[in-house]
Amino acid sequence: MDANGNLEQARTLTAASLEGRAYFNLHNRPAFLQIDPIRLSDAGDYRCRVDFKKARTVNTVISLKVIVPPDEPRVANVEGVELKGLIGPFNEGDELKLICTTNGGKPRPSLTWWRDFAIIDDSFEYNDKDVTTNQLTIPSLARHHLLSIFMCQAVNNNITVASQTSITLDLNLKPTDVQITQLTPLLVADKEATFECQAFGSRPKAILYWLFDGQRHNTPLNGDHQTRTTITITPKRVHSGDHLTCIAENSKIPNSAISAQLKLDIQYIPRLSLQLGSPTISLNTIQEGNDIYFDCHIDANPPPNKPILWRFNGNVLHPQQGICPTCELSIDSSFYLSLCVAKNDVGLQQKPCTFEIIAGGPPQFPFNCQVVNQSDNALVILCLYNVHSNKSSDRVKHQPSTLYVYPQTFYICEVYDQTSSYLVANVSTTLVLPYLPSSSDTSNNNMQFLVTNLQAATHFKIRIYSQNARGKSDETWLKAQTLRPAERLIDNNTSGNNASGLNTVNVALLRGKPMLIALLIGVAVVTVIVLALGIIAVLRVRRSNNSACDTPPVQPQPQQSGAATMFNEEDEDCCCDEDCCDEMLLTSSAMQQQCNNSKGPPDIIPSFGYSSSGLENKQFLSYGKQSTIALLRPPTFINELDK
Repeated sequence: MDANGNLEQARTLTAASLEGRAYFNLHNRPAFLQIDPIRLSDAGDYRCRVDFKKARTVNTVISLKVIVPPDEPRVANVEGVELKGLIGPFNEGDELKLICTTNGGKPRPSLTWWRDFAIIDDSFEYNDKDVTTNQLTIPSLARHHLLSIFMCQAVNNNITVASQTSITLDLNLKPTDVQITQLTPLLVADKEATFECQAFGSRPKAILYWLFDGQRHNTPLNGDHQTRTTITITPKRVHSGDHLTCIAENSKIPNSAISAQLKLDIQYIPRLSLQLGSPTISLNTIQEGNDIYFDCHIDANPPPNKPILWRFNGNVLHPQQGICPTCELSIDSSFYLSLCVAKNDVGLQQKPCTFEIIAGGPPQFPFNCQVVNQSDNALVILCLYNVHSNKSSDRVKHQPSTLYVYPQTFYICEVYDQTSSYLVANVSTTLVLPYLPSSSDTSNNNMQFLVTNLQAATHFKIRIYSQNARGKSDETWLKAQTLRPAERLIDNNTSGNNASGLNTVNVALLRGKPMLIALLIGVAVVTVIVLALGIIAVLRVRRSNNSACDTPPVQPQPQQSGAATMFNEEDEDCCCDEDCCDEMLLTSSAMQQQCNNSKGPPDIIPSFGYSSSGLENKQFLSYGKQSTIALLRPPTFINELDK
């Protein structure tokens, strides 16, 4: 601008690149340069220079930066197909991928995804050629995504309006619920019954069909939002307890079917069957005077509520001596109450007889358990148990005719090492009580556990409990230990009352092999001693017969309680050699002698054997015409107690 003269008449010069877009406004204070529209090429430094006639020149430099908004974003699927407006429908549960791209922009824009005006993804990336990309991935479409608005927005400044593109999502939805309603109040065999089925939550409407008696039944559909359909069937007696099924599915979505079932409670008239009460009775073998009874099996729904009549040749049988009507109802229940009512010419029994059948509950744990015997490798545990674990005393008191039905009960004994708590043995036994009257008592029964193959000289913890199909009892714990290998428990007479109940196998087990070896050694030693003394005695007797000593006749003593006659050394007047005077020999004219039963150390033994008459476990030796008898006690064994 040249203004040497009047400023208002100044001449303005404009660059070719700004021709038609640049205007310098002098009327405004301060004056300004206006460029409209701005272009990217307009960016740079602008200098305002003012030259004065008598003053120094003034320069002002302004740097202009031009912001270029990005292009409008474009939304496409993974195949590159552009998506606009309402897209879909997509299936519930499917994966959805949307790719948003924009071109240009200076500075480079940020590209974000928004759902219902809330940002959900800002993970954009820059590609070559000024392209910005953001991919949105939804792993599984849900019901809340239906008709949601997804917006892709590109922005690179806070001055201009952001560039954006929006789409709306359409979905196919699975049915969420299906319900069956019984429109016929009471189901009766061989009569029509109507049922209604409704489905909810499906988009578009669900398809409904029925399954009954192994067949599919298609029925017309009604309703706009909730699909419904009805079916009419004629159930039979055999259908009682069967299920009627209604299935709803969305034909657009694979594997979207859901179903509902209704158990049919069909009422029908009673059906009876008469059978002999015992399988061992045959109609061809019945004889006059035999006892016979019949079982009447009733299949009815509901169960009969009137007394059951028995007829013989058309005549009604009245219960009396020799006739006992029985009936078995086909009812599954853990509690059943049976009433028996008698009637005669006077009237009906006012208070019926009551029979209460109750399913037993969890058993009680074996109580009063104790270790009654042990060896170096075995334990014997004895318990008293009671199967009446769930019996109510009040109920039994007021209703004595009660029958408890019990499942098979297992009694378990677990043996743990006390130091490591490791399970070393597990012994169990069973008890089957199909039914048990309330008046019976089994509390005095014994439960015995034999635990073998245990380590010697070891402390154990023992857990005992019982278990059946209805539960587990409380537990009881015991402590026990096995003996050292040198300890012996072989004298049954000292084992007390507890050991008397053990069987032969348990006693042999507790004695063990070392005891048997010791017994054999003892018998061998005694045998050798007896033989030696017997030989010495024979030699002494022969010497005495040849001696000059006259032996007077021996007078027998009065007989003892047995059949033998005993002689004392004092009754003999014998001159024996000096060597034989130390022997204490008893002579007898009979072979069988009565021995003294008193306990004491064994007598001198010339030899030994066993006699079965007159002597009980007494040992003797006979030879020649006169018998010499030495009293022997049974072998004495000493128990070494654990110290």
